[in-house]
Amino acid sequence: MWPPCATSNSTPRNSPSSTRWPAPEPRAPPGNRARYVTLELGRWYHLVGVRDAERNEIRLYVDGVLASAAVAGPADVSTGPFAVGRAKWVGGNVDFWKGLVDGVHAFDKALSSEEVAALHAAEKP
Repeated sequence: MWPPCATSNSTPRNSPSSTRWPAPEPRAPPGNRARYVTLELGRWYHLVGVRDAERNEIRLYVDGVLASAAVAGPADVSTGPFAVGRAKWVGGNVDFWKGLVDGVHAFDKALSSEEVAALHAAEKP
């Protein structure tokens, strides 16, 4: 099972002047599993993904603000190491992140919106 909360500092890279960030949309086939948030290339972003078992919800925060939430669905039990920068679909590694990932943290609890905002305030450049 992935940690209830993971944070990272990321900078997307791509050829256009902006890119789209996938926000959680569980249980959908590849290519259809996210709604998108438009981001600037080369800009630092603070990302927090939260799996809240009590509320059966997954949430994505961008720069300390809730960007998307969805029903969590069943939790998959992990049989390998914690991985950042890709997804797993039907047993294969997919959706590799094109950019930089730095300052990754994993927590053993689902962070509240207030805790996410405080993390962003403490870690922003």
